[in-house]
Amino acid sequence: MASTEGHGPTAGRFKGALYGGKIWWVAPDYATASEEIWPALKRSLRGAAVRLSESERSITLPGGGMVTVRSADNPGSLVGSGLDGLVLDEAGKVHKDAWHQSLRPTLADKQGWSIFIGTPKGHNWFYELFERAKTDAGWEAWQRPSNDNPLVRPEEMEAMRKEMIFREYSQEILAQFTAIEDAALELEDIDAATVLTEPANPDGGYDLFGAAIDLGLKNDHSALVVLGLTNDMKYFDLAACVSWKPEPGGQVSLEDVKRGVLQARSRFGVNAVVYDPWQAELMAEQLRSEGLRMIPFTFSPKNLDIMATTLVRVFKNRTIRIYPEADLRRDLSHLTIAQRAAGFRLDGIRDEHGHCDRAFALATLLPHMEITAKDGVREMQPQYGEVFA
Repeated sequence: MASTEGHGPTAGRFKGALYGGKIWWVAPDYATASEEIWPALKRSLRGAAVRLSESERSITLPGGGMVTVRSADNPGSLVGSGLDGLVLDEAGKVHKDAWHQSLRPTLADKQGWSIFIGTPKGHNWFYELFERAKTDAGWEAWQRPSNDNPLVRPEEMEAMRKEMIFREYSQEILAQFTAIEDAALELEDIDAATVLTEPANPDGGYDLFGAAIDLGLKNDHSALVVLGLTNDMKYFDLAACVSWKPEPGGQVSLEDVKRGVLQARSRFGVNAVVYDPWQAELMAEQLRSEGLRMIPFTFSPKNLDIMATTLVRVFKNRTIRIYPEADLRRDLSHLTIAQRAAGFRLDGIRDEHGHCDRAFALATLLPHMEITAKDGVREMQPQYGEVFA
């Protein structure tokens, strides 16, 4: 991928080092700058340099132009002035502050150009820049997969396709921006689960319906997810996914959430609702008084591991089926997974859409639905919550 920005000295030309321009080639780290880019630049300009400085990693050309190799380890060290252009190499590995706070201002004086190149690294600032470059005036974007390279043999491409996981292959070989680094779910698994054309129908084909809430605190979203367990105990089908956005500087109306849960019971005959007692004990007591079975599920390290591994397992095993619910699909694609001493745990991107709240509600519910299916029982009993306590 490459993007250009700014104007050259004459129409249709960007001022490069051969025309007297001052250019920086910026690598994400010192090792890449000194061990890869600098040696390659010296080889490329062998015999053309008027002056070569190893300490500054710079080459001066006959027209007075200069190319300097820099590293972005410390974004503050990149502050300068009067650049005619720069190349940001492996942009996805560079912190966004290096561009926004340090490098971008260096181009202002001369309306310099910039080129960003690199391998996609999830939906980070490089991805956002790439998407913007497709439409913004003064920018261009290119994307070329490795199989366009005539030096890479087709059999090598096929071997890598078989050896690499889907996300790695999509990013490293196909140059696709696939969700995020350390994502909990592959995009192909989310797509494979999206087989329903509409929400699960409570009028037939389901043994029971279960629900879970992820109750946001101040300045956080809340979500409710309902799943139907098929009569053959094989599939968990998405029946409803509802979310609530807080008012600016406030929180979600708890009455709205409670009303949503009661509506789910009325429509689906929800058998039980799973919740985190740290978030929602008061609401759970209120809903119990309305006759709802409430199952506490504490977010202990053991339970966090159960949530993460169950979520990944049901998507990999294709035992969950969802309809094209855009907010849930986005939340699922934004979930990350990390391994800790006590096991795996989920996390997610926090943005204007929340903190993957719909996905967390789903992950809270799935362990209980899975045990219910394995035991072949007709109710989600409270002791299922105690099993995971």
